[in-house]
Amino acid sequence: MAANKKKLFEIAKAELLNETEDNNCKIIYAYFGLAIFYSQSLELTLKNMLWSMRFINNVDHKDLNSIIDEVEFSKKTFGGLLQEIEIFYTIEKNIIKDLRDVLNQRNLLVHNYFNTNGQKLYSIKGKLEMLELFCHFIDKVKNLDVMLETYYKKNLISLGLSEKIIYDISTKMIDNEVSRDLNL
Repeated sequence: MAANKKKLFEIAKAELLNETEDNNCKIIYAYFGLAIFYSQSLELTLKNMLWSMRFINNVDHKDLNSIIDEVEFSKKTFGGLLQEIEIFYTIEKNIIKDLRDVLNQRNLLVHNYFNTNGQKLYSIKGKLEMLELFCHFIDKVKNLDVMLETYYKKNLISLGLSEKIIYDISTKMIDNEVSRDLNL
């Protein structure tokens, strides 16, 4: 994990230092955006865990789309999803601790980061500190995402959603999006 962190941070650092001073804030915003993107990806994993377990334990005989819609359109955010996941899954304590740390850090990033750290945008050292934080967060979230997949992968398989089927669905969604450009 430390090698990945260093690698991502070293890439970000090189990008920052190779950019003109007028444009180097774009690097900060790009990595901030990546941090938010990966936190949303982790939130999606929590949702996948939740709907797959709800469907397997489906005592009301709801169809899969109804259960997915309930999860997708609920008002639960990362914290609420995490609480429900803890009820359905037996997850190692260190992973739960890391998920709570990510939740707290995500909330700081989304709601207050630039309010309390905006002054760092005025120095290279400050920008590097920001990048290091974002890169560490990204790596931690990506690692947690991979770990969590092992908890619900068997649910997906028992529902008939093999990796090939998931790949085919994803490919079709991407192809549909790309085809929209053909109409420009």
